[in-house]
Amino acid sequence: MWTQQNNLALLLTLGLHTLIVWLLTIPLRRMPADAHWTERARHYWPVRKALGGMLMMAMGFGMYFSKSDKNLDGASERFLAMFFATWATGIFATFLATRRLNVPSNSVRHWVSQILLQFNPLLSFATFLFVGVGLTCARRLDGGTWGIFGGVIAWLLFLNFGGVLLLWRWLGQSKPADPDLAQRLQALAPEAPPRIVIWKSEMGQALAFFWSNTIAFSQGALAALDPAQIEAVARHELAHLREPVLVRALRLINLVSAGSAVLIFPIIKSYHMTGLLIFLGVLVGLNKLLVRLARKMEVRADDAAAQSDPAVYAGALEQLYRINLMPGVVSRKANQIHPNLYDRMVSAGVTPDWVRPQTPSKWYKLVIIIELAIAIALSMWMKL
Repeated sequence: MWTQQNNLALLLTLGLHTLIVWLLTIPLRRMPADAHWTERARHYWPVRKALGGMLMMAMGFGMYFSKSDKNLDGASERFLAMFFATWATGIFATFLATRRLNVPSNSVRHWVSQILLQFNPLLSFATFLFVGVGLTCARRLDGGTWGIFGGVIAWLLFLNFGGVLLLWRWLGQSKPADPDLAQRLQALAPEAPPRIVIWKSEMGQALAFFWSNTIAFSQGALAALDPAQIEAVARHELAHLREPVLVRALRLINLVSAGSAVLIFPIIKSYHMTGLLIFLGVLVGLNKLLVRLARKMEVRADDAAAQSDPAVYAGALEQLYRINLMPGVVSRKANQIHPNLYDRMVSAGVTPDWVRPQTPSKWYKLVIIIELAIAIALSMWMKL
């Protein structure tokens, strides 16, 4: 049953998000207008990570629901209300955080339309994962839980096997590439010419859908890159399309393992924290192995793209990172799928004309922990 306390908790959550965003964006507001793009990206990275971490507040509610044995009627509704409120706040907070940076428009309407292109609720992995978590947060490991888990995995597999492209077309979010562009890129792989589509997003991205032999370029990428750079990026994506079948299968295992987050709260309720620790241990170990494999595939694709003209490919990478405000150096450890931009350019044989940046601040991790603690405290205050 939804109560007045639930309304207050929701308002407190939104208020805390607003305060957190205001604090997070202080370094951005103090940055000189002529700061190099790598510095803007370095300061924006903790903001981006902390905004994503806001979803931990919803997870905090779920953790409390999974441990509570009383008044669980409506627990899923409470969890999903918190999740979507957090998601919507995160979208608006992203606009606030980047309005002073190099974005195409400062209009809220324009920004929301681009966010919906990037994170369409029908296509977003996070949306369906959290909906699944919300539906199972007060359940044990029973037949209903496994049915919800199966539904989430089925939808994620549908998206992975080409459903994204199908929904893009139905929603008017993509279109076929111009014949000249399609022919030029298909000539790079005459033995199995890929389908080329254009995604109506201003982000700088190119995506490979290997199960449907398709490469998607965002409008932002095509606008920022010259013809030679577009071909270099296409070679990178073609290398992904040619990945061995075993690698493709392992990528699907990674998808299923990520979707198994739906089972976290039922495991807590059925097997307590011991079961959760065993479950998380298996997931973390598997994730490390799959990240290492994915990173190896990225290095392989970079090598393929740089074979024709290393300087052209290095320039294309820099342009895409600049558009997306991605730091030139994210971490000094090899624990991420994509190597650092600086290292990718050096590996291609090109030394950037800017100094290797420092890694972004890690204080956002403390913010995420605080958000989780606040969410659990609010759950207890709601007297569930």
